[in-house]
Amino acid sequence: MSLDEACNHCNGAIPLEYTFCPHCGIQLICPNVRLASSPEEYKALEKKYKDAKYQATQRGCSEAIKKLENELKTSKAVIGCSISKLLTMARKSGTFANYYDLMSYQFLTYTNTDEPDWAKLRPQVEIEFMGSHKNIDQLHYACLSTTRESLPHYGECTVILNDHMIEHRSSVFIENSALFFFVNGPNIPSGHRSTWVNRTKLGTVKLADDIKEDATLKDIANLIMKCGETARDDDFLEVQIFGDMTIRTFEHITLRKTFRVNQERKRTRLRRGTASENAIKELCKKANVNCEVV
Repeated sequence: MSLDEACNHCNGAIPLEYTFCPHCGIQLICPNVRLASSPEEYKALEKKYKDAKYQATQRGCSEAIKKLENELKTSKAVIGCSISKLLTMARKSGTFANYYDLMSYQFLTYTNTDEPDWAKLRPQVEIEFMGSHKNIDQLHYACLSTTRESLPHYGECTVILNDHMIEHRSSVFIENSALFFFVNGPNIPSGHRSTWVNRTKLGTVKLADDIKEDATLKDIANLIMKCGETARDDDFLEVQIFGDMTIRTFEHITLRKTFRVNQERKRTRLRRGTASENAIKELCKKANVNCEVV
């Protein structure tokens, strides 16, 4: 995908996938954010946002929409992950593993032939989002949450990201981008993504039709981040963070002593033990990041 624009410093044309101007070397806004903040995307989002609010008001849900927007304004980017992923950061690399790192560590394997081939699909999605193959290993994925909780299918640990460390390099997509790509193909309509600042508008576009006049804060939280029977059934607003993350990117980590392995069978398994907990807690202590075990 091409979205050439002029460099603000030298006025030279810059392809979407570049992170530095090839002419003058000045650092640029991250490709995913450049795309989300393009005039075409912004105009489409504004129209969808106004239409969604109008339709909700016509249904008598204006107060519920205000509640929804207030919750979205304070929503956090949250990641669910295994303790193994955090331990790799604590003991080895110092950076938080992304999808491609996990593949190389052999943490991710696919045995279900009924599922999409995510190993092939994910790079295709990222090429679409960032203009070329050049940056396909640069994105981390989170979901918006108003409860400071994560989706359980991704692991027993919950990581809350620090707004200050991600807001300038994050875009938001209306749902799981890989699943959207699998179902709908590569053509993404304008108005399906936003910058971090405009996540409230994107969330309103997605959820306004589903909100009810008497919606409680719990109802709204479950609309914003909905846990399904499987990870594929989860429904959420996806946050795409460009670049590396370290422990200092985090605001809070929650470690759980047990977690659900199979929702249908209601089985749980224990985590590895206190040695793992202590390694993570020590890392958090050094970086002044809150960590709790529940």
